[in-house]
Amino acid sequence: MKVMLLVMDEQRVILDRLYDIVQQNCDECFIYRLSKQQQLNLGSFLASVDYQTFDRVVIFLPGQASGHATAGAQVHSRAGLSGTRCVPELHAGE
Repeated sequence: MKVMLLVMDEQRVILDRLYDIVQQNCDECFIYRLSKQQQLNLGSFLASVDYQTFDRVVIFLPGQASGHATAGAQVHSRAGLSGTRCVPELHAGE
């Protein structure tokens, strides 16, 4: 399985061990550490790395909930619903 992990470049909690375990259990696993600017332009970043060639895209980035930043993981699969549709600039040209 080919997996893309999108993680924060600057983290408050070090999750490198978790990422290593995920990598060990995948055929191919690419970890992208996104800057704050890349996180703000997630759609453009995903388009630049051709996200559609991956079986899974795991997004572990801060989100907004009631005005407070929260961290969470989202897994998107080609076989299921495409979570990338919630990233407006990703599908702008389609």
